[in-house]
Amino acid sequence: MEYANVLIDYLKEKYNSLECVIEGNKNIKRYTKPSMSNYTENAIALLINKIKKNQLNYLIDPQLSVDNKKIIRPDIIIYDKNNVIVGIIEVKSQLGYAGNFNKEDYNKKIKQLKKASDKNLLALKKQNMYFSISDNCKKFIVILMSSNNHNNLEKFKGTNYFVLFEKENNKNLWYDTLSLETLNEKKHGYFDFVEFVKKI
Repeated sequence: MEYANVLIDYLKEKYNSLECVIEGNKNIKRYTKPSMSNYTENAIALLINKIKKNQLNYLIDPQLSVDNKKIIRPDIIIYDKNNVIVGIIEVKSQLGYAGNFNKEDYNKKIKQLKKASDKNLLALKKQNMYFSISDNCKKFIVILMSSNNHNNLEKFKGTNYFVLFEKENNKNLWYDTLSLETLNEKKHGYFDFVEFVKKI
């Protein structure tokens, strides 16, 4: 639990500060708050960085091109000081909004990256950063909360997936209701996630 507040506090602060008023015009408002998906990716990177004690580097939503052709966009890559990718992560807030994303799509993306592991990957061309992939690269899916998952976890059997927060008494969670009490203690839950990350 020592790391969980990094995630909880960041997401609550971002969610509560999202602006529904459009460009200062009080007569123009969004009915719902802007997307939190980017902040969710940020929060997962912050959490992993805390667990790994600032030993690794992270790129969120990078564009990796293989041989300057195919563009692949993992949600987060983790890399070491030698630009060797040691972790590839897909992040979902909840599976109810994951569309048709499934194990096959995930495995295809990983396969494309792995196929290029003997070559160079170029991330963010303007920065001229090249990467290779470790043979021991950890590949995993992080699902923030169990709300609206509707048995969709069946799609990810056989992969490394983790659901960090579990709804209480069948009551769905949202960003502003995450708490230490809602940490998922089941298999593939928060504590399994922490132990997995420690091995990266």
